[in-house]
Amino acid sequence: MRSEQEIFDDLGSLCTSRGYIHALAAICLRDNFLAFEDRLTADDLLPWYSEKCLIRTEITTLIGLMMREPINFAPLELKVISDYIKQSEVLLDELHQAIIITGSNVILSKRSKEPKFNPFMLGKILREAILYASESAYHFQYRDLAPRRYRKDAAWLLNNKGIDLGICREICLGVAELLSERLVDTIHSFRTNFSENPTILSGFTFSCNELANRISQPEKNVRAIVEAFAMPINESNSTFTSLHAFNAAYAYPFIRKEDDDFIMLQPYGISEAL
Repeated sequence: MRSEQEIFDDLGSLCTSRGYIHALAAICLRDNFLAFEDRLTADDLLPWYSEKCLIRTEITTLIGLMMREPINFAPLELKVISDYIKQSEVLLDELHQAIIITGSNVILSKRSKEPKFNPFMLGKILREAILYASESAYHFQYRDLAPRRYRKDAAWLLNNKGIDLGICREICLGVAELLSERLVDTIHSFRTNFSENPTILSGFTFSCNELANRISQPEKNVRAIVEAFAMPINESNSTFTSLHAFNAAYAYPFIRKEDDDFIMLQPYGISEAL
């Protein structure tokens, strides 16, 4: 089996490929959004309990790797998008297996020398459980507790950064609602406007003006917050060189597309970042 770093590097090369963001948007639609009619049932949820679905940690890894270079938005044919998705799944699965084997080898090595060795004392063994564990909190907990948690910083943030914590909370809610509706409209548009280069990316795209109107707040305040949670211009996630390195995609969940267009691939991300 290949080393974890070799697999990670291959994944990085894939994520910076031409137009990869379109495949990433398709993955996010498939694994982060649930479609149902009238009423949500247990049967609607069952497909999500599958090893075929990528978890948010894996998707954020893909986003972070894509952010290591300027993002290429070139349109792609459906077959190329499909190939990108399959390659991503194969490499992520291979990466997962490499992490498991690394931990297992450490346990075997330690126990051969120390029969009473406690495997829960080493990070190399705990990495798999940490990386693939369930979420630490629900998105609404992050969203609603943030203004209370940082209330003593509220005046400084508003006066020095133009960031209103109350509006931050509304943005977390408003952007999720806005994009949910936009995704539905984008999917429906395929019925009449299907092209050779289909993309769901427009369903994840919004402007500060649209978001401000959505939550009935001044655009300048909304823009200040969106800018704070987007990678600064001319910077990249270049230090994300291994799975255990810091991934700026967690800190900057909004992706710049054009002057006033931003992309939000995982609505959970902005609540967690806040």
